[in-house]
Amino acid sequence: MKKSIILGVLLIFVLAGCALTKNNEVAGVKILNIEEASARAEKFINDNLMPAGQTATVKEVVEENGLYKVVVDAGNGQNIDSYMTKDGGTFFPQAMDTAKTTPDNSDSANQPVAQEAAPIDGENEYVKGNKEATVDVIEYSDFECPYCLRHTAAMDQIFNDYKDKIRVVFRHFPLSFHAEAQKAAEASECAGEQGKFWEMHDKIFKANEAKNMSVAQWKTEAKNLGLNTAQFNACLDSGKYADKIKKQTAGGQAAGVTGTPATFINGQMFSGAVGYDTLKQAIEKELSK
Repeated sequence: MKKSIILGVLLIFVLAGCALTKNNEVAGVKILNIEEASARAEKFINDNLMPAGQTATVKEVVEENGLYKVVVDAGNGQNIDSYMTKDGGTFFPQAMDTAKTTPDNSDSANQPVAQEAAPIDGENEYVKGNKEATVDVIEYSDFECPYCLRHTAAMDQIFNDYKDKIRVVFRHFPLSFHAEAQKAAEASECAGEQGKFWEMHDKIFKANEAKNMSVAQWKTEAKNLGLNTAQFNACLDSGKYADKIKKQTAGGQAAGVTGTPATFINGQMFSGAVGYDTLKQAIEKELSK
């Protein structure tokens, strides 16, 4: 059976994500040729998605299922399959094969892909707020994502206003085209085992804002936080928490997450940096029940 594909991580600038600018066509839509599509995708990726000092290269563009499939070398030797509409108006940075994210049984094709996020595990996750609260706020995020960085302001304000009424959990969803995201996630976990998860969380997003993300920076921040640096460095270098991060990402995919940030409030998912007012309204609704 032909494998179906979810065109994940649809990001639109107006809705707190990344998208290519629409062609200004009055009569009809202009269809880009292969060369134009390649140039447009490569420029967009390098201008909007790549960290400072890193360059992506489009290796191939082919037509597939009514879209352009764009094969991108993100600069680390890893090819990423992305997709773009033929008018160049919308770009899908990463595709996910649903055969790898749904149960392997004969009924899987008839089951919905999305489900509620897994319940908070207070023993193995870093929870802040009122641990007895009835409103759970679960954020799936990528430390290198610019929209996750924007989302932190709303999340901080929500926590300050509702910290006695909600439980907040941060879950990892590092995207493959963000070269520093995986190790940043591991760094937060390595700091967490010394009681400084949220402090490192804040340091990493500040480094994102400063465009200064690297393993060396996380080791410097560990020292700044007063951690046992030998323990932290060994943890980070060994990839001790890589499997935990992989499992959280898979859990997010199973719950319907395709891009970051994605925030669940008592099971309702909000995709993108939706803003304080949207989160507040959802929390107030849950508190009123």
